[in-house]
Amino acid sequence: MNYVDTEKLRSDIVNGVDAALGKLEYQYEKLSERTAEAKEKTQRFIRENPEKAVLIAAGVGAIAAIITLKIMKRRMMRIDSSCC
Repeated sequence: MNYVDTEKLRSDIVNGVDAALGKLEYQYEKLSERTAEAKEKTQRFIRENPEKAVLIAAGVGAIAAIITLKIMKRRMMRIDSSCC
């Protein structure tokens, strides 16, 4: 019969989970720092270039609207073709 050392197995699992959590916490901290830096840079750009910021926002909004309309049109075509 195979002997399984449950305490060692448990210890290995706990150590693995602890290591994974440590890595996740580190990545979360780094991501939080990068997000704060990006936010600061974005706000600085908006203050220094308000006209460009408005044009960029309008362009992004237009692209999002076009993509949304294409997706809706594609879905409507699927619905129309499936009903008959």
